[in-house]
Amino acid sequence: MLVWRGWGAIILLQFVLWVIFVPIAGLSAFPPVPGGTPADAYHRWITDKQFDDLWIAISGLGSALTCLAMALYRKSRPISVKDPDTGEVVIIPRIDHLWYVELQYWPWIFGAPGLIALVLTPFNIGPG
Repeated sequence: MLVWRGWGAIILLQFVLWVIFVPIAGLSAFPPVPGGTPADAYHRWITDKQFDDLWIAISGLGSALTCLAMALYRKSRPISVKDPDTGEVVIIPRIDHLWYVELQYWPWIFGAPGLIALVLTPFNIGPG
């Protein structure tokens, strides 16, 4: 069950977009040779296991940076409400969460596995 508030749904949406975008961007940057498969384009540079690690790393770090930018943007623009009785302006912080985890913590949740995968990529050179 998805539970979100504010921009919480965007957290999951942007992660899915990063997961889809990373392999497409790789194929755009390194097109296969004529008559070759898309996997051949990657095999010129990295093994299958390294591709998986880089996919996790780039998707995680990209999502972490996106969540960080969203959190900074939302924190810098609180809601201001004017009390009709007193005329006083009250500043209310925005509340954004996904599965009851606030937006400000998602960069760490995405960034830690991404950074671990990035560090382990050079060591994962086994076949297939």
